[in-house]
Amino acid sequence: MNINRPYFRFGFVNKRAITLSLLLQFVILVPTKQDSITAITAALFTVATAVSSTITSTTIKTATVQESKWSNAGNMNNERIDHTASVLMNGKVLVTGGCNGSLLNDAELYDPVARTWTATHSMNYARSLHTASLLPNGKVLVTGGFNITSIMNGAPTWDISRERFTMLDKMSNRKVLVDGEDNGLSSINSAELYDPLTGIWATTGSMNFARAGHTASLLPNGKVLVVGGAFVVSLQTAELYDPSTGTWTNASSLNHPRLCHKTILLKNGKVLVTGGYFDVSVHTCELYDPSTDTWNNTVMLHYARIYHSVVGLPNGKALITGGQALESLNISELYDPTTEMWTYTSHMNNARAWHTASLLTDGKVLVTGGFSDNFYIKLNSSELYDPLTEMWTTTDSMNNARAGHTASVLTNGNVLVTGGYGEDQSYPASTELYLLSTKALTTIDQMENVKNDRKESVLTNEKVSVNRGHNNAISNTSNESRV
Repeated sequence: MNINRPYFRFGFVNKRAITLSLLLQFVILVPTKQDSITAITAALFTVATAVSSTITSTTIKTATVQESKWSNAGNMNNERIDHTASVLMNGKVLVTGGCNGSLLNDAELYDPVARTWTATHSMNYARSLHTASLLPNGKVLVTGGFNITSIMNGAPTWDISRERFTMLDKMSNRKVLVDGEDNGLSSINSAELYDPLTGIWATTGSMNFARAGHTASLLPNGKVLVVGGAFVVSLQTAELYDPSTGTWTNASSLNHPRLCHKTILLKNGKVLVTGGYFDVSVHTCELYDPSTDTWNNTVMLHYARIYHSVVGLPNGKALITGGQALESLNISELYDPTTEMWTYTSHMNNARAWHTASLLTDGKVLVTGGFSDNFYIKLNSSELYDPLTEMWTTTDSMNNARAGHTASVLTNGNVLVTGGYGEDQSYPASTELYLLSTKALTTIDQMENVKNDRKESVLTNEKVSVNRGHNNAISNTSNESRV
């Protein structure tokens, strides 16, 4: 941090000038916390000095203003959709599986420091629309997903291109090519663990039900709750994985079958399940209580939706955004766990489905990309939700339009976006970073009352200059730092 000490231009020295000089030096030396990103953080210092009949009150405000932009983060080794991205304890990002016309079992790592992609060991099974959960021991649990099977028990497996499931991936007639031939997809029940220390995958206990398009939530007790998904039809089942034993046990069944729903762990320890698909998109929501292993219906959404996003806010509420019903939605709703009620909040600027929503380190929510009203049109737009004002504002657009991508908040506060459906190509390998920075500004407001002659000086972020009148003036460049 550059520190320019105040200099003096005066014909004489008095106590007031010395006091203000010391005060300015103190303000310039106030440290800025470069590792935290805050939209507005203010520190107020007020000092009053009395010299004869003159009273001067000076207020110093130090604030940090958030700035952001998108930057290319290089290409992955494989283009992919329907994949997962997990931020590891070492700060790297693990990307697994997905599809690019063929199902993938490979995995790769992004290093935020070097900004490079490197391949790591491949999974034991190719899979897409699976889940990946970071466990307390630092390992990553991958569960289920779609895999390729040409024939099962003498009959073709479930083909995802069947009309009733075309909404699952937004692209009708999508099949997987193996050796140049069309193949159907089937759900699998296998699970495996990735160890970042060795880069090796190891199989663990299999789930009791094969499933894809499901959700997985890490509970406070360290277990993982897997909910719903698809195996020929939407599933109503849920099960628990215990990392200490590597085994699965059935949990109580949901009140409604669900596919392509969203879950979130609330601050009260319960799991909120929202929306989803069972023949039609549903309004219903329910709560899972790990302490009693019970599901209870909670108040329904105002709008039925699938392919939406849900994120927990610092105030404990849950924000649900967009999604698809009969058409893509720009409608957002807030869930309050204390009242178990959904209330409207302001609408997004763009209707979108299969987008991402990420809680930033400053408490705001970043929403990126997705499909617009027409599922063939992908968005590159981004917007921010402020929980304090409950308002949406547009921010810089991504360099590439995409939907069905992933967004990961890195340990430095930046957001990494990977893959998805691209505008000009079906399966982009491109990735990009939403870069956050802070600009520290110092402003001094001076209120002076000399013989009822009031003077006011407001200093800008370009120069800190206090005009005391007569021949006395103190100036200094403001304290400014960027992260």
